[in-house]
Amino acid sequence: MAETITSLMTELLTWVATRPRTYGETMNAWLAAADRTTREHVIDHIRVRRYRESLFAHAGVAPAAAPDARRLAPMHAAATNATVERHAAGQDRGAPPLQRALIERLVDVHPGSVPVEELVALIAARAGAGSPLASRDNALLLLLNAAYAGVIVPLATPASLASRASERPRAFAPARWQASRHDFVVNRRHDGVALPDPVMRALLPLLDGTRDREALVAALAAIAPSVRDARRALDEYLAHFAKLGVLDA
Repeated sequence: MAETITSLMTELLTWVATRPRTYGETMNAWLAAADRTTREHVIDHIRVRRYRESLFAHAGVAPAAAPDARRLAPMHAAATNATVERHAAGQDRGAPPLQRALIERLVDVHPGSVPVEELVALIAARAGAGSPLASRDNALLLLLNAAYAGVIVPLATPASLASRASERPRAFAPARWQASRHDFVVNRRHDGVALPDPVMRALLPLLDGTRDREALVAALAAIAPSVRDARRALDEYLAHFAKLGVLDA
């Protein structure tokens, strides 16, 4: 049974290239013999990880040997930005149907989230009664592996984000500050998102809730005089900002 689950997970996640699976026979043997702290420290260097995420706990709390997938059950899950970008580029067209259904559900609500239990039900329904993934525990294990692979991100609370701009659009304050200084900003999910377009970087700081759409159309026309239809372009920019998760309203 364990081998069957592993095989299914491998099939479902083979398109993800963000997490190296092996480091060669010699290095794998060395890592297996090392203590956990040393092993993860060395892997950080191998992968050229620039930021180490650590969890601090009280001295009396013993860390588990491995995460328990069942602890995902009360949580929510969202697609990572990389998953959404791969989906938009059609890079997952050859993925198994179950994986496609899972990704499409998360992309539909992006940058929002859905309850993990909803995804468990989706996996079970798509896998069918005879599949090992019809088991709730196995579906949770699949989602844990998807999180490891960078396909989804688990969240303790729902990601309640604006899905569309209001009549007086307001962007996340840190993103407004960053937009005039960098080609990336942080969204309301605390993800870094790229803003390669200089027009986007000039427009975002203006979304402070004080300007209505007419004022923003005029501002956009001044920022990008070559744009033929500033009203349509504004709608497109606002829709993109909503997808990036940088809008408060």
